[in-house]
Amino acid sequence: MTIKEKVESGMKEAMKSKEQERLSALRMIKAEFLLKEKEAGKTFDDATADQTLRSMLKKYKKAKDEYGSLGKPEEAAHYERDMKIIESFMSTPMMDEAQTKQALQDVLAEIGATGPKEFGKVMKAFMSKYPGADGKVVSSLLKEILK
Repeated sequence: MTIKEKVESGMKEAMKSKEQERLSALRMIKAEFLLKEKEAGKTFDDATADQTLRSMLKKYKKAKDEYGSLGKPEEAAHYERDMKIIESFMSTPMMDEAQTKQALQDVLAEIGATGPKEFGKVMKAFMSKYPGADGKVVSSLLKEILK
């Protein structure tokens, strides 16, 4: 079953069980899929669907952080809940900061990089090995490690 089919199946289940919050999040996912399909002019595969979900997850995380900093915990909790739903449909979940740091250490050991001059080389190797990682997080952690 493709990711798109899983989302549609989840929508049907949410409608039957009257889970309005889950249904709302799944409708947002489906709308994003339809938008991406329309932009591309054709249906897309699971890799593209997964990339779309990652993009949504980044947007939702940013919105959650902004609402949290503005002192609006209800809205932040809403985005947090939606993020969990989005993650449940991803083929490989996003790496958290600790996992990213450990994976960076492994790649650094493989390459033998020691200084900031090898930043690009390490980033390229890491992103090819872990394409699902958040580039901003990887970049900031790598700068910190290579100092």
